Amino acid sequence: MKSTRKIAAWLLIAALITGVLASCSKDEDKPDAESTKPETTEEVQTTALEETTEFEPGQTRPTADSNSQLEYEISYTQVHLYEISSGSVWMQAIAEIKNTGETNLSMDTATFLVKDSTGETIANKGNVLSYPRILSAGEKGYFYMEAPLSGVDVNTQLTLEPQVEISKTSVVKHTFEATDTKLSTNALGDLTVTGKIHNTTDKTYETIYTATILYDEKDLPIGLIPSSASYSLVSGETAELADAAFALPDTVDEDAVASFTVLAYAISFT
Repeated sequence: MKSTRKIAAWLLIAALITGVLASCSKDEDKPDAESTKPETTEEVQTTALEETTEFEPGQTRPTADSNSQLEYEISYTQVHLYEISSGSVWMQAIAEIKNTGETNLSMDTATFLVKDSTGETIANKGNVLSYPRILSAGEKGYFYMEAPLSGVDVNTQLTLEPQVEISKTSVVKHTFEATDTKLSTNALGDLTVTGKIHNTTDKTYETIYTATILYDEKDLPIGLIPSSASYSLVSGETAELADAAFALPDTVDEDAVASFTVLAYAISFT
C-alpha cells in the first residue's frame, strides 16, 4: 500500500514538472530567419551536395548537426576494408568534423555504425578517438579508427554512419609549431613522420599530443598517424617528432599522400 502511494506521488510530481517545463519552452525566443537551419537531414544533405566534389564508394557527403545550439557539421566520412599480413580483414574509418561556430567544441567520443549496401548495420564500433580533442572556431577535426572487422568480405561495399558526442567547452587548446616535417617509410613498411616541435611559450607542458593527417590529391583525408606516446616540452625547447603509423591500408603509402598536416597541441582547464 505504501509503495502504491509513493508511485502515485512521484507520478504527480513528474506531471507538475513536465507542465512547468512545457510552459517555459513556450516562452523561449524564436530564432530569427537568418539563423534558422533546415529542419531535416535530407534538406541539409541536398544543400551540401551542391558544394562538394564527387565521392568514391565508401565515402559519404556532409551532413549538419540537428542541434542548432552546437554549430558543427560532419563534413566527410569514409570507410575502407583491407587485409593485413595475417590475412584478417581490417576496417579504416574516418569522420571529419568542422566547427562552424565561434566557440570551442570538445569532440568527446563517437560510435561508428558500419552499414552494408542494404542499409543493414553490420558493425557497431564505440569509443572512437578524436584528433584533436578540442576544435577551435573554423577548425576541422577527425574521429578515426583502424580495427579488425570479422564476418565480412574485403570487397564488401560499406558506408559509415557516425554517431558523435560533441559539446561546447571552456577548455583551452595550446598549439605548437611543427617544422622540418617529413614523411617516409620505415624498415617495417610503415609510414613515419619526423620533424621538430617547438615550445615558444613561457610555460612547460608535460603532455603534448600529436596527430598527422594524411590527404590525397583531392585534399580528402585518407589516413591519420597519432602519437603512440605524448611529448614533454620545457619552455623555449624543441622536441624531436617521430611517429609511426599503426595499421594503415597498403594503399595509403608515400605515393598516395599528396599532403599532410602535423597537429601538436596540449589542453588545459585554465
